[in-house]
Amino acid sequence: MRLGTEIEPGKHATALANLAEAGLADLVDIRLGDAQETLRETPEPIDLVLMDGWKELYLPLAKLLAPRLRPRAIVLGDNIFTFRKSLRPYVEYMQNPENGFASTTLHLSDGFEYSVYLGN
Repeated sequence: MRLGTEIEPGKHATALANLAEAGLADLVDIRLGDAQETLRETPEPIDLVLMDGWKELYLPLAKLLAPRLRPRAIVLGDNIFTFRKSLRPYVEYMQNPENGFASTTLHLSDGFEYSVYLGN
């Protein structure tokens, strides 16, 4: 299953319409609401997480989803260079091996934090 979340109703409606037009609506679940709520009940295991939304949510979402990540799951955080200050706690957490991840910042565009879940 592919799962996404969007807090803004207009963007949510656009995403659903785009998926329907592409013939993919039955393959993707886009939930409307705050990601901390809409992702609280997610199917396990998770293989890939892409975070490119509210930067203050990256760290709480990484912690929320970590128990459901499959070993060697990939977690990507976008805009690492653009929001260097607000994403510093997220980057430090992901790069600390005690938290179960191996992580590096990729110098692509605005910066991607590329993390692999190793488990705790």
